[in-house]
Amino acid sequence: MSGNFIKQFETARSALPGAGLAWLDHMRETAIERFDEAGFPTIRTESWKYTNLNRLSRNDYAAPEPRPGLDDAALTPWLMAATECHRLVFIDGRFSAGHSAIGKLPKGVTLAPLTQIIDSDPEFVHDAMTTAEPEDGDGLLALNTALLRDGLVLRIDAGVELAQPVQLVHYATAGDAAMAIHPHHLVSLGDNSRATLMECYVGAAGAKNWTNSVMTIQLAAGAALEHARLQIESDDAYHVGMTRLGVARDAAYSGVAVSTGAALSRNEFRAALTGTGADCRIAGGALIQGRQHADITTEITHAAAHTNSAQLFKNVLDDQSRAVTQGRVVVKADAQKINADQSNRNLLLSPGARADSKPELRIFADDVKCSHGATFGDLDREAMFYLRSRGISEPDARKLLIQAFATELLDQISSPALRAFLDGALESRLGQSDTGAELIEVAS
Repeated sequence: MSGNFIKQFETARSALPGAGLAWLDHMRETAIERFDEAGFPTIRTESWKYTNLNRLSRNDYAAPEPRPGLDDAALTPWLMAATECHRLVFIDGRFSAGHSAIGKLPKGVTLAPLTQIIDSDPEFVHDAMTTAEPEDGDGLLALNTALLRDGLVLRIDAGVELAQPVQLVHYATAGDAAMAIHPHHLVSLGDNSRATLMECYVGAAGAKNWTNSVMTIQLAAGAALEHARLQIESDDAYHVGMTRLGVARDAAYSGVAVSTGAALSRNEFRAALTGTGADCRIAGGALIQGRQHADITTEITHAAAHTNSAQLFKNVLDDQSRAVTQGRVVVKADAQKINADQSNRNLLLSPGARADSKPELRIFADDVKCSHGATFGDLDREAMFYLRSRGISEPDARKLLIQAFATELLDQISSPALRAFLDGALESRLGQSDTGAELIEVAS
């Protein structure tokens, strides 16, 4: 399948956004060469040992092309109200002005599709893209760089607070041909700025597209970002998402990533805490059933003293589904007096469900506090007996216990708007599934 994407690049290179900019052309060419060398990751790669992309690679993905006849009613449930957010919508990877509602932005805030910013401010795109340039062996990031067509750009100047959240929606349509889509998003917050971001990947039933997304986030000194990521695509789809974070002195990042859709999905976070006082909190989980496979992989590097990180992962699995949780913490030699905590809890609702947990610590400093733990189990039988003895039916008792288990994940979200949206989105999704009969109350 690698050769198919190289042919796509050769065919499309002169028409890709920014074609003719020497630095971008060179970056794309270098990236496609790296992809040609690295190809798709295999289970021989340590960070991919539990997630096999063979199922994905059986498909011969086409280049993204506009599809007519989008049912607006299918998209509407996934849109936050225009009065409650600044919204950008992408259909099959292309910006849709008709479905977007950017609204009035405060002075010092830029919010626009990447194609527009490449034309209006190529210097900013150059600087932001350079920080995300793929390394040798990173085939999927290289492929994204080579074939990116569009994405979101959010840029906030120093001292500016964006009161309303930004919603980013990617909607995948269904068609005869499965398409591969490579969105690339750039978020940059200046000193002491504030923002909230809701990132959504949704799609039509039966859509078989592969989404290979990258988001690069740079937080300057004292900046703060709350970021929620929802992947709820078709059960026939594939999704690989990479979030790259740079967190400077006294800056704070708080992220929550939830996956319920796709045959195979992976959320990956790579964070570098580069300044004293930097703080990074990542929560993630999956609510899956059937033969779905969900992977969340993180790497947080403490590169400065007095930095903090916390990771919480919770998965609810039914049928033959599988969840993978990998969390690596790296502490550099000069990063003394840091705190790093990691917790992974898995609720297995059937004998065929499987969860793999792989915490990892690489510590090169001697004055640190680091911890990790993982649990696996079914519903608490004593708690079930207690609820049943109080006259609660078995299905309702299961709902209550699952709700108590999973609510902690959404409790990491402080924004009322983001929490309300995720509550509704998960309830809608889970109410359509067999497992939803048991999980419908999780998001309530």
